[in-house]
Amino acid sequence: MSKLPYIKDANGSWTVLHNSKPYQFDTTHYEYQRLVECVRNNDGDKLVEILDQGTPIQDWSDGQFVFENGVLYYQDEEIHDVLTDRIIGMMKENIDYEPMLNFIKNLYKNPSYRAINELYSFLSHQFLPISSDGCFLAYKYTSIYVGETRKDKNGRELKDGDMVDSHTQKSYRNNIGDVPTMPRNRVDDNINIGCGAGLHVGSASYARSGGVIVKVDPQDVVSVPLDHDCQKVRCCKYEVVGKYESTMPSVFSDEYDSLDEDDELQIPLNFLHKDLNLGSRRGND
Repeated sequence: MSKLPYIKDANGSWTVLHNSKPYQFDTTHYEYQRLVECVRNNDGDKLVEILDQGTPIQDWSDGQFVFENGVLYYQDEEIHDVLTDRIIGMMKENIDYEPMLNFIKNLYKNPSYRAINELYSFLSHQFLPISSDGCFLAYKYTSIYVGETRKDKNGRELKDGDMVDSHTQKSYRNNIGDVPTMPRNRVDDNINIGCGAGLHVGSASYARSGGVIVKVDPQDVVSVPLDHDCQKVRCCKYEVVGKYESTMPSVFSDEYDSLDEDDELQIPLNFLHKDLNLGSRRGND
């Protein structure tokens, strides 16, 4: 068996030639050690098989996603390696990865470069679940409205006993099924400001054990905090889908690993008013 021609630089980046075609990988690849062993064992076919493990993604997406040399591309844009690593990890564990691909599709509709590159890390840090249609679930701190019947900023009737945003306690009704919204260009996009104008959603700690569960389309996120210890993001739209009665299991947590395959991605969400597998409705603060 002839040896595989290769070049390796000082940083651990390899270029390997097999059947007259170059293949590249480096230390960031999740199968780095196995790939090195393939080179040492002159097993070019196995090396290509490992590097092409994303082929099912291409088949599922009709070519919108391309997985090449350990890198995932969407519409010719290289996807952040954190997302790629998570998707490949899910494939290896036989976990349904399609929600993550749907998440990327939604995310790349966002006009904000920062939101595209930083939202997933925030969700991971705060253990916020991703639904099967590629949206994410978050917590919203709310209060009970007390006062005269009036209209909120979206024209909905607000009366005693309704759920309302806690900041103003009158601006946005947050009953289950409501979709609060505001113009995107009125949302503060300064990542250094934690409490700027906008619809705020965030972690369980942010909701303070009292509030609602909301569903947010990634394309509607405007500002992701620079410090991910900040527990909320600002968006221009969300949908209220349930009451916050218990913490949601997440694709990012150990609890998720114990869920059955039939539980979909993150859902024993028995406190929600409907099945979150619906892919048509979208979410807001």
